[in-house]
Amino acid sequence: MDDKYTLAVSELMTAVTTLTGLQVIWKDVNGRAEPSLPRKQCLHCNPFCARVKAAAERIRRCSINDTVTIEALATSRRKPFIHRCHAGADELITPIFFDGVYAGAFFLGPFRRRNAVCAYPSCKNEFAGLPEYRPAQVAAAGRILRLLEFAAGQYRQTLAIRQSLEDESCQRLRPALEYIDRHFRQPLTASSAAAACHLSTSRFIHLFKEIFKTGFSAYLLRRRMEEVKLLLSGTEMKIGDVAFRCGFQNQSYFGMVFRRHTGNTPAAYRVNFRCRREP
Repeated sequence: MDDKYTLAVSELMTAVTTLTGLQVIWKDVNGRAEPSLPRKQCLHCNPFCARVKAAAERIRRCSINDTVTIEALATSRRKPFIHRCHAGADELITPIFFDGVYAGAFFLGPFRRRNAVCAYPSCKNEFAGLPEYRPAQVAAAGRILRLLEFAAGQYRQTLAIRQSLEDESCQRLRPALEYIDRHFRQPLTASSAAAACHLSTSRFIHLFKEIFKTGFSAYLLRRRMEEVKLLLSGTEMKIGDVAFRCGFQNQSYFGMVFRRHTGNTPAAYRVNFRCRREP
């Protein structure tokens, strides 16, 4: 993964930890962490988890928890949730989806809720030392992680396309993708993107679809929609301002496209997001 991107995500994860005192780690669908992340953002490094993992069987259960169990819950719920692990500790899980498929999660915690009981007598002292659950604090952290989820999903979509550019035959389209990333908030045409590659419009359109399996307009719309969802979920901007900022000059057209893309109006999407993001 791109080091600059990883650094940006890592800095935001650190900010969440600074604000809450709770560890944030990021694991993929196989329970592996991004290699360039610092160790404390890859593994559960707190004294309680270290004590739990002192036994081989408990390590196996931790692994199953972080992969099989979390994936099953994330896929069925498709939103942040609080999960109690086999040892009795709780974490806020923020799933990451890529093209609708589960791709990993952010883990915030662990923390201890009032009704929780440590499953292992030998770990009770460390369990008692876990931070107590503070609902408002965890919910606020969850909102930040939710934005990171959108960023991670969007980045992986872009990365999947850009990885194909490693093929020498695709190099000619790299300037177009960079041009779209810089200017997607402005009115764009295939002709302007083609000019960035020094290609005719017809040749550019044909080559773009052949390589990326999607049309220029569909790619541009997806890029704009990801930004729209990010702004609707994470800011108080007026819907008309969101539309204009993301390249939609006509609000009625924006509403129609958004409904077709998500199944909701922009206002309903914002309300639904706020209702489901609270653990």
